Amino acid sequence: MSLSPEGPRSLHDTHVAPSRVPPRTAARDRSSHDATAHDAAGLEPAAAEKPSDADDVRERNNIWTLHEVFPSCPQAGKAVLEQIMDRVEKCTCDSSDHFAVRLALEEGIINAIKHGNDYDQQKHVHVSCHLMANGVCVEIEDEGPGFDPASVPDCTEEENLEACSGRGIALIRCFMSSVEYRDGGRRLVMEKRFSSQS
Repeated sequence: MSLSPEGPRSLHDTHVAPSRVPPRTAARDRSSHDATAHDAAGLEPAAAEKPSDADDVRERNNIWTLHEVFPSCPQAGKAVLEQIMDRVEKCTCDSSDHFAVRLALEEGIINAIKHGNDYDQQKHVHVSCHLMANGVCVEIEDEGPGFDPASVPDCTEEENLEACSGRGIALIRCFMSSVEYRDGGRRLVMEKRFSSQS
C-alpha cells in the first residue's frame, strides 16, 4: 500500500514532537529518543548508562537527526518520509540507495499506521532517523498491540506466493542492510549502508 503524496508538511528538520501530541505520548517519545541514541549504531541494545564505542562513533558521524511523532494517517507519514528522503538523496548519489530507503520507509510507516495502529488517529507513529555519511538508521514505532514477526508467512515460499500478508516485511528485509523488530514487534529498527556517497 502506498502513502498518499497529499497532505500537510511536517515541521522543517524538526527535532521535537509536534505540539498536538498528548503529554503521555510526548513523554514516551522523549524516553524513546534516549533509547534511540544507543540503539542506532549496531542495531543492538545498549545500556543507557554505559554507551558503547560504536554508539560514540555513530554520534560523532551523525550529520542529521530527526524525531517525529504524528497521528495514524498516511498523509502525515508521507510528509515525514519526504523529509528523510530529501536528506538521504543529498548524502548518496546512488539511485539504488534512494530506491531501497524510500521503499523500506514507505512499507514501515504504512505498516505502523495500518497494522499497528489500525488507522486510529488517537494513536501515534514515532519515527527517528539518524543519518550518517555512509548510511542511515531509522526506527518506526507504533502504539498497537504488537506482533510476532516469526508468525508472518514467508511470502517467498511456494505455498505463500499468493498470500496478501508478509510482502512489506519481506521487501524491507530484502532492501535494507539490517532489520530488527523490538518491543513485541511494535518497533522496527532498520539500517541501510550506502553504496556510494555524494
